[in-house]
Amino acid sequence: MYCLLLLPDNVRRRVHRRIPGPVSLLTLALISYLPSIAQERYPTVMLAEVAFTRQEYARAAHLYERVLTFHRIPANAETRLAECYYRQNELARSAALYDKITRHQPGNAGAWIGYGEVLKSMGRYPEAKAAFRQVPDSLKDLVVEKIAGCDSAVLWMASPVSCMVTNLAAVNTVNSDWGAQWYGEHSVVFVSDSARLQTAYHKIYIADSTDHGLENIRGFADQMNTYSYHDGPVSFSSKGDTAYFTVANPEDLTKTGDTLRVTMGRRSISWALRRLEIFWIVRDSSGHWGAAHSLTANNTELYSNGHAVLSRDGRVLYFTSDMPGGFGKTDIWFIERRDDGSWTAPVNCGPSINTADEEAFPTFGVDGTFYFASKGHVGMGGFDIFAATGTRADWAPVRNLRYPINTPSNDFYLTTRSLRRGFLSSDRPGGKGSDDIYTFTYRAVPQSVAGKLILHTRVLDSFTGKPVPGAVVVVRQPSKDRQYTTITGDNGEASQPVEPDAAYVDSASGQGYAGRAVTAKTGAATAATGEAGAVATAAFPQDTLHIRILLQKNPAIGDIFVLRNLYYDFDKANIRPDAARVLDGLVDYLKEYPGVTIELSSHTDSRGSGDYNLALSQKRAVSAKNYLVAHGIDPRRVTAQGYGETRLVNGCSDGVPCAETQHQANRRTEVRVVHP
Repeated sequence: MYCLLLLPDNVRRRVHRRIPGPVSLLTLALISYLPSIAQERYPTVMLAEVAFTRQEYARAAHLYERVLTFHRIPANAETRLAECYYRQNELARSAALYDKITRHQPGNAGAWIGYGEVLKSMGRYPEAKAAFRQVPDSLKDLVVEKIAGCDSAVLWMASPVSCMVTNLAAVNTVNSDWGAQWYGEHSVVFVSDSARLQTAYHKIYIADSTDHGLENIRGFADQMNTYSYHDGPVSFSSKGDTAYFTVANPEDLTKTGDTLRVTMGRRSISWALRRLEIFWIVRDSSGHWGAAHSLTANNTELYSNGHAVLSRDGRVLYFTSDMPGGFGKTDIWFIERRDDGSWTAPVNCGPSINTADEEAFPTFGVDGTFYFASKGHVGMGGFDIFAATGTRADWAPVRNLRYPINTPSNDFYLTTRSLRRGFLSSDRPGGKGSDDIYTFTYRAVPQSVAGKLILHTRVLDSFTGKPVPGAVVVVRQPSKDRQYTTITGDNGEASQPVEPDAAYVDSASGQGYAGRAVTAKTGAATAATGEAGAVATAAFPQDTLHIRILLQKNPAIGDIFVLRNLYYDFDKANIRPDAARVLDGLVDYLKEYPGVTIELSSHTDSRGSGDYNLALSQKRAVSAKNYLVAHGIDPRRVTAQGYGETRLVNGCSDGVPCAETQHQANRRTEVRVVHP
C-alpha cells in the first residue's frame, strides 16, 4: 500500500507549532525515488533526516540505528526511529522504543501520541487510551476521536459483524498485494510488487476466475505497466472501456518545480519531488487499449493525485489528493465531466468525508455506496474502511464497517461483487505479505445477543505468536449442560454469545496442534447496543470475556518457523532484551518437546560482501544458540548455522533494484525441526 506525498502547509505548521518535540504522526508514504546521495559526502545523521523526510522508512531506520551508537545523539533521533518502525509495521520495536522515550521525556506530547497510535494498531486499547490521556489539555482535540476509537473497537470486536473474511491465498505473496476488483465477469485486477513482471515496483495484474480459483496471473495492459516506478491502483468505467490509474511521475525526474531541503549547520541537501498523477486510457471496439493521457486535474509541480474512481453515471471522478485547500493530510476530491468531455476544477468532498488526518482509496459498491479509507474518523487503528451515501460534497454521516472488515491494522480499498461479497486489502496479522487481498462474505444476521455474554476467544501459535485460522473452539457450560462450537477466522479469533453463567470451559484445537483448554469465570450479561459509532468509556458494559488460548504445533521434520521480532543492533550479534523475549518462547517450546532437535539459522540481505554477511550471520546464530544453552537447553539439540545472503526469500540479489522492505524480508532468523 502506498498513499500520497505531502502535507498541506497549513496543517504542517499547525501541528508543529502546537506539539513540542518531533511530530511523528504527520508523515505519509512518499513516493520519491531519486538517485542515491553519496554517503561519504554527508554525515549519517543528515542522511537519516533525508531518508525520513522522503519517508523511506526502512533506509531511515537503518541510518538512525547507527546514529544511536554515536557519542552525541540528536534529540529527535529516537522518536524518528520509533516512527520508522511504526511505518514499517514493526509494531513491537516501535512500542518498546516509544515506551523508553516517554519514560525519559514524559512531557513529549508527540511521543505520547505516537505511542498511542502504535498501541492502538497492536489492539492494546486500554494502554493506547492511557497514552493518549498523557497529552496536555491544550492538545486534547488531537486525541478525542482516537480515544473514542479505542472504546468503539473493544465493543465492535466483542459483537462482530456477521461476516467471513478470508485471505485470497491464490494471489497473495510475501510482498504487497492489494486493490483487487472484478473486471468483467471472469477476471480480477489487482496491484502487486511481487516481481512477477521482473520489477520491484507496484504494477497492475489480472487473473482469470475459474472453478479452481484465480489462475493465469499476468500483467494487465502494457500501456499501464510501462512506467519506471509504481503503477496502480486502477479503476474502470461502468462499461469497462475506460480506465483511470495512478502513476508515480513516469517521465522526467526534474519535471516538478518543488524541492525539499534538509539543512544542518552550514550543510544542506535538496532534491526534486516525485509525485503521483492520474492517467486515463480508452479501450477500442477490438479490445485494444490506446495511449495513456494525463488527467487535466494533475499538477505535479504542486501536489499529488491518485486513487481515482468514476461514479456509475460517468459524470463525477473522485480521487485522493494532498492539494492545498483541504482539511488535512490527504483528502478526497472530485471533478465533473462537462458536456464537451472536459473536466471542471477540483472540489473538496467536504468535512463529512475528510478530516485533519488521511483519507484515501475511494471506491463505489454495486449499489452505489461510497467506500473510502480514513485514519481520522473514529476507527480501530491505522486505516479503517468507511461507507457513505451522497454525492459530490453532500454526504450523510459516514459509517465504520466495523470488525472484522476493520481491524487494529490498516484496512483499505474495499470493492464489491454483490451486496454480500467483495474484496478488501489489509496488512492484518496472519497474512502472507506486507499487504494482502481478502475476500469477505456477509452472512445472515444472527439473533440478538441482548442479555447474553460474549465469549471472545483468540487462538495463537504459542511459538510464532501468529493467529491459528480454522481452529475449532468449543465452549462448554457444565452447570447448564450446554455446548457451543465455532471456527476461528483468518485472524485466529471467534466470538460466541453464551448464557451468563458462573464458569465456562473454553477449548481450542487446530490441525497439527495439540489441544488446549482453559476455565473462565464470570457472571456479567450483555446490554443491548445500537448502531452508534463511538461509545464513551463510562457507558461501555463489562459484558465481554476475552480469552487467549496458545496452541503448540506438533513438531514434524522439516517444519520451518521464522522468529518474529528477533532483531540485532547494527553490525552486532549480541542478544538484546527484546530479542531475549523471543528466544524465551523458543526455550519453552524446546522444553515442551524434549526430543526435538533444531537448526537455528541466521540470514542477511544481499548488500555487503558475501563473506562478511556469512560471517556476521554465523556469529548471530551462535549467539542465539548460546542464549538457549544458558537457559537449560542441551547444546546437542541445537545446530547454529549462518547462511548470509545464500538463501534469499525473494529475488533481491546483488544488482537487482529492490525496495528496503524487500531487503528486510531477507534479514531473518529461522528454526528448522531436524528431529521431532
